[in-house]
Amino acid sequence: MSSNEDDYFAETYRSYKISTDYFLNWLWSQHEGLVPKPASVPRTTKGMLTVAKALSQTLKKNKHSVPASVISSLRNAISKRREALAIYEELGADDINHGVFIQRLEQTLSILTPFMATSLAPAAVAINTDKDYTTNAFASLATLADELDSDSLDPTSTISEPAPLLAQGPYAVVAPFEFMLEDDELSERVEIMAIVQHLEDVKSQVKQYWTDAAKGILPVPFASWLTSLIFRQLQKQFDGKYLASSRCFESHCRRAHKFFTDHPKLAAGFGISDMSGAIHFCDISNALNNHHSMSKFCGDLANKLKVKLYTHHELMPHDPSLLLPLRGPSTEMPKPDRDAEPPQIWAVVEIFKNIKRDVIQGRAISGLESYDQVLDCPSERILPLALENISELQNPASLELALGMDIFLSSYEAFLWADGKQNRQNCRLQALLLAKDMQKSILSSIGSLKKLACDMSFYSMPIVFQKELYDLLDAYLCEKAFDLYHQAPWTAGGHMLEMLYKAGSVGEALCFGTQFVPCTLHLYNALTRSAFGMKKIQLMEDLCDLTVDTVFLGSRPTQNYVSHYRRAVWGTKRNNKGVPGDAHNAGSQFHRELIQKVRVGQLKTVFRHQIANDYIIHPEYLAMVFGERPDLARTEPVRSRIRGMADKSDVFDMMEKSKELVLPEFRGRLPTARLDMFKVFTTCVAVLEKFSIIVQGQHKAGGVEFHVIADNHIIKGSAMVDIVLGFIVQFSGDKQKEEMLQDLSLPTAAAWAFFIEVDHGAKLEHYLWNI
Repeated sequence: MSSNEDDYFAETYRSYKISTDYFLNWLWSQHEGLVPKPASVPRTTKGMLTVAKALSQTLKKNKHSVPASVISSLRNAISKRREALAIYEELGADDINHGVFIQRLEQTLSILTPFMATSLAPAAVAINTDKDYTTNAFASLATLADELDSDSLDPTSTISEPAPLLAQGPYAVVAPFEFMLEDDELSERVEIMAIVQHLEDVKSQVKQYWTDAAKGILPVPFASWLTSLIFRQLQKQFDGKYLASSRCFESHCRRAHKFFTDHPKLAAGFGISDMSGAIHFCDISNALNNHHSMSKFCGDLANKLKVKLYTHHELMPHDPSLLLPLRGPSTEMPKPDRDAEPPQIWAVVEIFKNIKRDVIQGRAISGLESYDQVLDCPSERILPLALENISELQNPASLELALGMDIFLSSYEAFLWADGKQNRQNCRLQALLLAKDMQKSILSSIGSLKKLACDMSFYSMPIVFQKELYDLLDAYLCEKAFDLYHQAPWTAGGHMLEMLYKAGSVGEALCFGTQFVPCTLHLYNALTRSAFGMKKIQLMEDLCDLTVDTVFLGSRPTQNYVSHYRRAVWGTKRNNKGVPGDAHNAGSQFHRELIQKVRVGQLKTVFRHQIANDYIIHPEYLAMVFGERPDLARTEPVRSRIRGMADKSDVFDMMEKSKELVLPEFRGRLPTARLDMFKVFTTCVAVLEKFSIIVQGQHKAGGVEFHVIADNHIIKGSAMVDIVLGFIVQFSGDKQKEEMLQDLSLPTAAAWAFFIEVDHGAKLEHYLWNI
């Protein structure tokens, strides 16, 4: 077939399928909505006739009509099916069911035509078949838009009009048509190839993430985050579709591959040029469904020979390049249950061997997974699927496991062979180094907490909590797991994500659940932005900017420092009451409460938000991706805007926007995902402690310490922040007062504390986890 003939054939096929779907959608919905007590009718051509006859009786009785567009669509379907039938016969790919189906469509048309409504629209216009339609179930963001409709805010649809088909971009091969009837073997095969091609496109995107990670363009845990995000969408997309087993989908791939191999002109007509994805999936499925027998064979043979049998996959278990060599696309379809040993099967055998060892000996990372907040899925995304396979060896591997294992191995190969050269980086070692760095920071924050706990037992509990985290990291460091599975970038990257998430949660509670960090930042902000004129320190500037929403209510003040501080840190409301005899109120209408409680918000990160929500693309996340306020995501105006943007996007657009949204949290000027909050806490506590020590030396009588309830320098230092801010406000706005401000002992002592405890050359990069 020429290129023009190929295009004509594909357009003809698409036209008759779209027209048929349009008509059948209307027919079944009318049957269910208008026919009293509709019987269960199989969705076959025979069932179509049965429904048309029953519906005609109802239409006649109720004096209803059939929309002219429906009749026109049915006529178009018959016409286009006849054209397609002629092309099938020419290609030698005809099926007797095509002719039978056309006959039954004509019978249906004769039944319903007498009830056609009069319409001013041209009779020939059935539907706009020039529009583009969805290539396959994953090619559009239809499922993302569905998340916006997860509650009952949207009105229920009626049955009077056919449901609209889903729109998508211009790269369609063919639609995944809603109704699969007797003559739709071709539709099934085309859809399978479209889905397989889409999976290949998804893997290509994942491979790029890991190639970039190997080059240092993306941090390993961020590449893991992106991979988990896209795999989670694959899981959801395939939920309820081809989920009988990997074998079921494999059989679909085999049939489609054979059909289009036997009919290359037909393949060309649908733009199917590369079928290596189908071959590759069958390789993966074959490996998953044979790994147990291969492993058992090796074990039985070793026992029989009474020797340790080393297969080539066990000779150098620490070198993944032996099991995952650089290779090109698959070209030969594997035979089912063949005895040959492609690299994939031994890689899968080794991976399951490693996972089974974890089942027996335990996983060190599981302690971190169950610490503080237990997430819905472990850090290793394929682990639950693999464990299910191990426990149900009599059943074929699930399709989800096959998809996950394919992504697992593809990401491994991309990281291992970036640009065709072997990458010697060890992701497992990177994870261990991160754990070690975290232990050092935790020890320093425990030291600060111990100083507080000496005088206030309240701070003993955080010490216990952090010691537990330290011990869990120690267990991870002691685990000897340099095997294929644990060295895998997706595995090790997942472990690093778990550490970053849990350390972030604990560090956040430490920094923003106590007053010490907010107090220090407000003190620094006032000293540098007021007439006092303290020299700026880059580290503190970055910390103030990074926490501006959390600590400063969205903006750093340049005046009214004490009021802003009381509202932002203590949640104080405007009132005329407060601490009796408060001589340092500085004219603020926000009086200090007798009993104060820190009311600072949380440090918002999209990275942690998605992990906590199991990577589900829910309305709030879509709002973040498309630049809307997540707290308004379920209101109708925002929902409508997000839906409009989602309809114009596909999954790759969404992933690119996700990458642009979250990458700054790892590599931006203010990388919140990497912030070592234990070190931040330790530094701020040291500043407050030094502040109090300096003041004590200046004011031995303790005149400025009358509000302090504990004889502890850290507590005293934090309590004096309010007083210093009051002084700064009182001595501002007048040149003479401002000159006096620079000579006041308390602000001066606070400034000295910063310059003693914080290195003037310190930068935020020194307070980030090294990933």
